[in-house]
Amino acid sequence: MSPVYDDDIILDIIGNNTRRKILATLAREPMYFNQLAKEISIGQQAILRHMKTLEDIGLIESYAEKSNLGAPDRKYYRLNSSFSLTICLSEDAFSIKSHKIEQYRHEEFDKFYK
Repeated sequence: MSPVYDDDIILDIIGNNTRRKILATLAREPMYFNQLAKEISIGQQAILRHMKTLEDIGLIESYAEKSNLGAPDRKYYRLNSSFSLTICLSEDAFSIKSHKIEQYRHEEFDKFYK
């Protein structure tokens, strides 16, 4: 089950354009860091720093995959969390709410099969 994150931490993490690009790219498919660096046009050292931040907070995770060509295992990254963040701003209110997406998926799944 995905944790619910502190809103300030999430806003700080996604406040960085490069991290948003990383998350958007990994939402499409898992990638190894060189592939990801090329995809979003950023240097390898910079991408590793951002990946460490995202992995430390638990938004992404890494896993090793064996190479078919006899090369060393590749370290891939994928999203590790599913949640929705809603920001409401009006003349008389300001609120931030995060919701786990998994719970909604399970509820829809249950409705479908009942």
